[in-house]
Amino acid sequence: MANGRKIIIRSAVEADLPEIKEMVGYLMEVEKSRDILGNVSRIMDERIKPAFRKSKNRIFIAEREGVFSGFGLVEFPERRVSSLSYIVIRPEFQKYGIGRKLAKEMIFYAKSKKADIMEVTVDKNNAKSRKFHKGLGFALSSYLFRKEL
Repeated sequence: MANGRKIIIRSAVEADLPEIKEMVGYLMEVEKSRDILGNVSRIMDERIKPAFRKSKNRIFIAEREGVFSGFGLVEFPERRVSSLSYIVIRPEFQKYGIGRKLAKEMIFYAKSKKADIMEVTVDKNNAKSRKFHKGLGFALSSYLFRKEL
């Protein structure tokens, strides 16, 4: 419980897709990353929907008092490497520890699938996200350089 409110983390079901799609749109607005990520439909078709079919990849849903509060996606791009691909919490549910609880469950899941490493990509201008991930024990390990073509 966070602030006296019950938080539940569960695996996503396909009925969650409309709310996940809404949250992907929110993420793209916040990150101003439409050019990098593509559009919402592309992310849903290429990343989110396939997670229901891939054996290890998993989408987690956070609920606070039974209300959809956010989601996260764990992917396995390599045999022993996991990727914390998304953690998105609805603005009205931020600051209640939901993101932290969601991330810890995702890390636990990756460990249970025998991952040795978990990676996460954070926008260089997103100080809030960098602080959040450092607080979970993530450390800077490389720089990604990008050139527009």
